[in-house]
Amino acid sequence: MKNVYYEYLLLVFEKLMTAIQLNAHLLTIMLLPARSVLSVIVDFFPISMCYRTLVYGKNNKLPLKGDKAAYFDFNTEKLQKHCCINYFIQGQDIVLKDYSEYPSWLEELLVEDSPHSLSPENYEYWRQLKKKDRRFKRKRNFFRFRSSFVQRYYLDQGKQDAFN
Repeated sequence: MKNVYYEYLLLVFEKLMTAIQLNAHLLTIMLLPARSVLSVIVDFFPISMCYRTLVYGKNNKLPLKGDKAAYFDFNTEKLQKHCCINYFIQGQDIVLKDYSEYPSWLEELLVEDSPHSLSPENYEYWRQLKKKDRRFKRKRNFFRFRSSFVQRYYLDQGKQDAFN
């Protein structure tokens, strides 16, 4: 019964995409049971808690996985002693020096003034505080939004949370 329901949903979305006539569009869909087809369409557009990704292109083919896999070097000695950003095709990676060999002004380039070092009468102080608060609220709201979908899913399953 579930497979028939999911196939029906996929069929509805294929018809929806052809009706809109999108040539190449990436849709992330949440394949969860829903009340009606309309609520399914409404639930899919927040694009969170994704279980399957469909790519609708000219040939209706999914992209191959593993072709463009990134290379990760797990050699710890090399990562500690070399910079590992050699953009030349030939040659070795740049060897890292001791901290005492670098000039003292280099570490001061990336250090930002903390709001505690500035005075409250300064405009920059309030600007930095506002920026930090905005970042904090954005992260907090993202995790609240994401966890609300997870909680709703497990409550629909009759569970209290993900672990019970």
